[in-house]
Amino acid sequence: MLLLAFQQSVAQMEFVENKGQWNQEVKYKGDFTSGSFFLRQKGFSVLLHNAEEWDKITSAMHGRNHSKTAIDEKIILHSFFYDVDFEGASDLSQCLPEKQIKTYNNYFIGNDASKWKSECKIFQA
Repeated sequence: MLLLAFQQSVAQMEFVENKGQWNQEVKYKGDFTSGSFFLRQKGFSVLLHNAEEWDKITSAMHGRNHSKTAIDEKIILHSFFYDVDFEGASDLSQCLPEKQIKTYNNYFIGNDASKWKSECKIFQA
């Protein structure tokens, strides 16, 4: 069931280029309803959150409290992180994005403007 939910989410995923806003090993990142996909040169990583628990957290944090969970109520989030490395992959391998869309993302995190990243391109494949 978890794999099916992941596959359905990935079908609509967009990939954002890494310009330094994430770990340097990450080339592209895609988000889906309850997790993220990180593409690296020699593999990928998947972060999966328990969907029901994630919904409780996001609802409480963003004022969409349909589950009636109090904001100060303790919510536990169970997550899984998978690393898949392509054993024997060449150092010359490349991640080649396709289907760039016209919009882009900006990452203005923290007060240090030197760490802000802007116009991070978004791709559909």
